[in-house]
Amino acid sequence: LQFIVVRAGATAFMNWIEAPDEVKTIAIPFIKIQAMAIFFAFILMSFIAFFKAVKETRAPFYVNIVGMLIFLLFDYALILGKFGFPAMGYIGSAIAANLRYLSMLIISVGIIAKKKKTFLIALIYFYHYSKINFKHNYLNYNGGLKG
Repeated sequence: LQFIVVRAGATAFMNWIEAPDEVKTIAIPFIKIQAMAIFFAFILMSFIAFFKAVKETRAPFYVNIVGMLIFLLFDYALILGKFGFPAMGYIGSAIAANLRYLSMLIISVGIIAKKKKTFLIALIYFYHYSKINFKHNYLNYNGGLKG
C-alpha cells in the first residue's frame, strides 16, 4: 500500500510543497523508483523480525553486510558508469537501493529454505511457549480471570 501511495503521490506531493520545476524533474523519477525499495524493505523487515524471533541473530547481520556491499558496488557503478554500466546519476542510486533490498530479500529466503527444519522446530517451540506464557500471565493474574 505504501508503495502505491508513494509512487502515485510523488507528483502531487511535489506540487503541494511548491517545488521548482528543476527539483520536480529530478525528484519525481527518483521517488518513484525509490518507492519500490520501500516495498522490498518492508518485506525484508518481516524476515529480519522472524530471524530474531527464532534466535537466529547471525543471519540478519550477514544479510545486512552483503546488502551494504551490494549497494556500495552498484551505487558506484550506476552513478558513475563504471564496470560497463551507463552513468545514471541519482537514478542509479535509486536502482542500487532496489538491488540492495531485493538481494537481501533473496538471501533471507534462501537462508530460511536452507534451514527450514530448524526454523520450523523453533516456530513450534515459540508458539507453544508463548501460548503457555499467555495462559500463565493473563488468565491467572488478570483481574481474577481463570481459564
